[in-house]
Amino acid sequence: MVFQHISEDIKLRALYLLSIRYLTEDVCDILGVSDSSLQQWKANQEQHGSVIPPPGVNQGRPRTLNTDMTHSLITLLKDAPDMYLDEIQD
Repeated sequence: MVFQHISEDIKLRALYLLSIRYLTEDVCDILGVSDSSLQQWKANQEQHGSVIPPPGVNQGRPRTLNTDMTHSLITLLKDAPDMYLDEIQD
């Protein structure tokens, strides 16, 4: 199945239907979602208190410069904004 964005209110409605004893198959048919999606939303609700999990810590590309290096670079550029890249590297 192709990834499809499903809004938070639909996810909450699905969990509500399950809580009032609708059958999983019926909820899947009504909302057009898979059983595995329902199980994931339920697990997210139990673990995180929301059907939408928090963003991952390792999301995105890792930084090349650490915090100290970034601070030093910004300070250097503020003190001497006319420096060339080869001078900054040194």
